[in-house]
Amino acid sequence: MHIMKPRWTIILSVLLLFALVGAASALYAEGCKWVDLNKSGSKDTNELCQAGWTLHIKVTNATATIRDEDFVTNTAGTTGKFNYLLPVPAGTTTSSVTISEIPPTGYTVVVPAGVGNPPTYSYGPAGKTYTAATTTNLSGFSFGNQPDTYTAEGCYWIDANGDSQQATDGSEPCLAGKTLHANVWEGNPANPSPIKDEDFQTNTAGTGGKFSYTLPAVPY
Repeated sequence: MHIMKPRWTIILSVLLLFALVGAASALYAEGCKWVDLNKSGSKDTNELCQAGWTLHIKVTNATATIRDEDFVTNTAGTTGKFNYLLPVPAGTTTSSVTISEIPPTGYTVVVPAGVGNPPTYSYGPAGKTYTAATTTNLSGFSFGNQPDTYTAEGCYWIDANGDSQQATDGSEPCLAGKTLHANVWEGNPANPSPIKDEDFQTNTAGTGGKFSYTLPAVPY
């Protein structure tokens, strides 16, 4: 016995196929979010692209905003760069594509420099019309942040058994309330400028009970 498929099911299947085809139109953004650890103002080889940072992308045409949303960086692109696929309705004509970053507390954006607040990359292609098969690749985004401060961690402990090694069984723990001295300089090594020259007390606020001490964000 042959059973006819209900007509509404067939219509739904056609509509679903149309929706999937329409969603193929997209912007593909690729770039690198990195931290300027040595405060040089440029990306060094040890300053890798990082995941987990929030950026913002906005797409507009002449009369309206088409997409306006945050996204979180990953390391799925080439050489660890972030990549983000932004579906755009088929038939859309864009006039502006911007990607920006508002840095989290404790960081200042240094790359890109001098491009507004928040630091923003603006791209065309102005007047680009997206069809069902269109994907536009935008690359070269680079967001570099400098930490406002650095944190030094360490451990002050008593070598109770005299073996010059800290015991791993917890019998020689990191101690709070001990006095250490910080002497921090910056500038030309031949004529450095003092930044910090002070005593501080150890605490157990760092990882594994180590002391944690805040340093100014200068090149080290």
